[in-house]
Amino acid sequence: MYERHRNHFRQILATTEQTFKYGCAYGPLTGGEVLITTVTTTTVLSAAAMGAGLGVVAVIALIILLIAKELSTAEVEGGGNNEKLRNLASILTIPIASLMLVFMVIVATKIWEVL
Repeated sequence: MYERHRNHFRQILATTEQTFKYGCAYGPLTGGEVLITTVTTTTVLSAAAMGAGLGVVAVIALIILLIAKELSTAEVEGGGNNEKLRNLASILTIPIASLMLVFMVIVATKIWEVL
């Protein structure tokens, strides 16, 4: 059993060396399969586009939550006694704080890209 694990580890090392040398790995695995790993420009671009899309969604969600909090706070401060709006105003603080952190990371990343 020890020898089988040692041989498998050697195969993994050989595959890793091939990956670094050629940019992709072609090597036998247990059972005769072949591992093929490549990272193309298209993969990198689609991952970046997906990240940008999630950033846009986070910013839009932040704007909507800020509007909802402002409206509910204005109603409560304006003399309204609606308990649901008071609870909503306090509950919205948690997702707003989280999305503010996401927004700050997005802004810092964009500034870093420019510099």
